Amino acid sequence: MTTAPTDAPLRRPYLPDPGESLLLVRAEPDTDTDTGAPGLIRLGERVERFTTDTGLTDLDVYADPLLAIPVPIYATRIQPGRRRWDGLNPLMMWHPLMWLPQRVAEPYLLTGAGTGEDDRLESTDEWALRVAIELTASGLYDPATGGWVDVLALHDLDITDPAVQGRLHRWLAGADDPDLDRIDLTSYLDMPDDPAWAVVAVQGLLADLYGASWALTAADLGAIVTGTEQLDDARAQTTLDQVVTLAGNYLRDAVLDVDITVGDRLAGLDDTDVTARRQQLQEVLTLVASAYEPSLLELENLAAA
Repeated sequence: MTTAPTDAPLRRPYLPDPGESLLLVRAEPDTDTDTGAPGLIRLGERVERFTTDTGLTDLDVYADPLLAIPVPIYATRIQPGRRRWDGLNPLMMWHPLMWLPQRVAEPYLLTGAGTGEDDRLESTDEWALRVAIELTASGLYDPATGGWVDVLALHDLDITDPAVQGRLHRWLAGADDPDLDRIDLTSYLDMPDDPAWAVVAVQGLLADLYGASWALTAADLGAIVTGTEQLDDARAQTTLDQVVTLAGNYLRDAVLDVDITVGDRLAGLDDTDVTARRQQLQEVLTLVASAYEPSLLELENLAAA
């Protein structure tokens, strides 16, 4: 793989904080004056900022606690005949996520040869995790600084120049532009001897990534549930209902016991008594956080190695 240039490419911070991986969204660190926001809240805020800045819709992006950022979906969301998504803001064309080569931007076909399984495309989870891993390994994203390589600056184009902005607007609308036409991140992202290395990496990490994500999400939701003790019953019930919805979306497949999932337990929560509902929900979330903490520790040990 050819990594990002070593002659100090222009980098721009965007969404992640310095020191933050693209894998897994985590709660904001506590400060002296405030308690850090839960990871799900941070992810929601990042999705809102990303869609506002790019002009994309929620349907155009993948967002899940498995990742610290939203990722734009290429395969099914770019209309035939268009270079990018409808409504894309040209001012965001400096970002590497706007220039993913086809090999990276679209799901791989995973063959079941020798495994007895059918051929299938990468799931959206698998694809997005692979994108995050490839962007980091290439140096296009730098976890130490939270900075992204300015793709346009690599080609001597300044996104702050109104003339360049005009060219991007016209190019996105279909006009020819030799300089923009030749932008290609393939040389930064491809490992010619092993082009599918990241596919293999994701498969090796996937179980622990799911487990770690469930552990972090359960802990975040547990903190929100604890906070409802300070609310009146009506507001507490509303918040608990929201937590149940989030847990159903992001924790439903976590297994608590043999053949018993979080989804099964959520279906049996008391929906009339606020105190009982809070206690039952907290018990479920505590079980998930505890059960999957080993996966989180395993990933942290790998990162530190």
